[in-house]
Amino acid sequence: MKRKLQLKTLPPEILDLIASYLALIHLPSVLKLAWLSKSLYASCVPAAKPFFFSTITLTLDGHKSIKHDVAKIIEKLEHAKATPYVRRFAITGGSLDEEPGFRDRHWVWRPPRLHELRFDDPEKVHDSFYPYRHLTTETAYGRIRVPDIDEPHKRNKHWKPVAELIRRLPALRDLHFSCYVQFPSQLLDALHKYRPECRLHLQSFWLRSAMISVPDEYELRLISSPSLHTIMIRYDVSKNRSYYQDLYSGPNYQKFALQRILRLAPNLKVLWIKHEEDNVYTSETPRWHSLAQEWHGTVLPLATLERLEIYDTEGVDTMALYEWADYVDFSALRSLELCERVEMEALQFWAVNLRFPSLERLVMDVRPDLERRHSNAFYDSLEQFISSLPPLTELELNGWQSELPVEVIATRHGPRLKRLALLSHTWQTVPADGIRSIGEHCPLLEDMTITIQRSQGDKNEVAAYRALGTIRRLKRLSLTLDVSDGAICAGGTDVERLRAEQNTSGLIEPPHDPSFDDFDNQYLDHNMSSNAFNIKNGHMRRLLINSAIDKNLACSIFQTISSTKAPDAPLLERLIIDVKGRGTNIGYDEIASWAGLMSSTWTIHRDLLYEHRHELIANSTSDHYARSRHLATWLETIFRRIWPEQKKGMKRKTTKKLKAKREKEKESSEPRWWLEWQSFPLDTEEA
Repeated sequence: MKRKLQLKTLPPEILDLIASYLALIHLPSVLKLAWLSKSLYASCVPAAKPFFFSTITLTLDGHKSIKHDVAKIIEKLEHAKATPYVRRFAITGGSLDEEPGFRDRHWVWRPPRLHELRFDDPEKVHDSFYPYRHLTTETAYGRIRVPDIDEPHKRNKHWKPVAELIRRLPALRDLHFSCYVQFPSQLLDALHKYRPECRLHLQSFWLRSAMISVPDEYELRLISSPSLHTIMIRYDVSKNRSYYQDLYSGPNYQKFALQRILRLAPNLKVLWIKHEEDNVYTSETPRWHSLAQEWHGTVLPLATLERLEIYDTEGVDTMALYEWADYVDFSALRSLELCERVEMEALQFWAVNLRFPSLERLVMDVRPDLERRHSNAFYDSLEQFISSLPPLTELELNGWQSELPVEVIATRHGPRLKRLALLSHTWQTVPADGIRSIGEHCPLLEDMTITIQRSQGDKNEVAAYRALGTIRRLKRLSLTLDVSDGAICAGGTDVERLRAEQNTSGLIEPPHDPSFDDFDNQYLDHNMSSNAFNIKNGHMRRLLINSAIDKNLACSIFQTISSTKAPDAPLLERLIIDVKGRGTNIGYDEIASWAGLMSSTWTIHRDLLYEHRHELIANSTSDHYARSRHLATWLETIFRRIWPEQKKGMKRKTTKKLKAKREKEKESSEPRWWLEWQSFPLDTEEA
């Protein structure tokens, strides 16, 4: 009988080759392989070394700590012989003036352990800008300290160790800088001299000379550097708001100055704009206007940005985008993000007056504000703008509502669409017909985020899951299940309308539900001050059933979606299931808290091994604090109607005194309710 060959019996040289090959074609498999044995672990760690050391970080904690921290980083890199693997270098933190230990936790970089590597989205592993896009608010989007005019020159000596570190990194591809100081000239010189191919990402860019008559020589050298790839800048927009006119006067120097020197940056591809209020103004207009068109007698072309992202605390108006048309070549723009609420007038104007022929990716916030709901005219304008764009490969709408039909998006952008994210507004879900339309018109779609209505696993809910299987190339799906009960949901003007119809100023009576029994028809023994309806036990029972998602149900949803996939279609690889629910669309909502009590966020993916691809691996995250407490009496009564308590032995006598005693015993005991429930199965039987 032939003996079965086992991996651990192979020579170390063969194991090293296997691990190195896996690291090249499918890095997550290296992690899986490493836990099988010590010998395999020893082979996998060197294979994964390029990813351990791909990114290093220096956290600025005053100028006195720079030399020490850089020395520690160099020591770790040289000990592991890993300097050839460093592709990204991030410098974050505060200013040079801080004393060591000023911050609560001063962290010196170390390489991650093997078990700390995460591969939730392999496409983002190699995205140089992604790991540092969303830094802490204070660093990335906070108010940037305006340094002295000569600071980059007088502080150069403190940056010498960092310049030396840059020299030692032969494969450095990206340098990210997000401190409270202007990018130092010594580091710029080091990039030009040692790493001219390295891309510079400035996440705290500030033109110190914007408020003087002549641009600073160093800032012009910085903006015209061939290394400069990304700028994140904050400037004030209050001058564009009529209600600020009486408070401040003077032009917006940061914006004017940046627009006029933007053309000087030959390789600038990403611009992040954060609109805020600021009180820094002078009485003179800077004499930078000549820089808008030419430089040293040469006519300058428009800036060829590939990505433009605008954040505006007051909402994105028409000029937020249009004012850059004279300085940026929109025909080269490939990615556009408008990350605050977009105004209707802006959509109408852009649809007619702006063109983005190369645009591939659009992220837009279309949520209504708290004061008003969007009118039909708004969604007509949104549809007009969406339809004016070329077919996109990636579209994300934050605050999508059904007034913008899914069919419109699918027919216009379906031929090229690879990622679609419809982050729904309150109570907005995509029906099965809309999902089938996506499957019909989007043959390339691989990644999707949508919301569907949860309805106790009935045939309507199952129909939506099966419709998802018609999206042929779908591999990654983020699915939000909305457990909101339409009978007890209303907000804004709807509440006042319903009260007027029932001639009441108090709680609204929900419609009769024929599925309720006598217990369900009793009113809730709990005052939900945040809800406008007179809620019954049946509504809460339905909420608990809908929000209860266990492992079996999560895997069943995955399998139901996969069951309608064509035999030759790519498999669904990953499913993320989340639950949400609300009773009102404004402010605090107690319904949302009860929906979150029972729900978990599930991540289900297929086993990596080829012969086990049909097996599913499910992991969940939940509110462990909420589940460490006992249920309130009124809620436990409803809970036990759904999932009766499993008691052993004879029924104990109950008196008023004993009841009080047992209540105290219960409070001091470990809650077990979380272990005594299970999800209800899907109704997958064919009609």
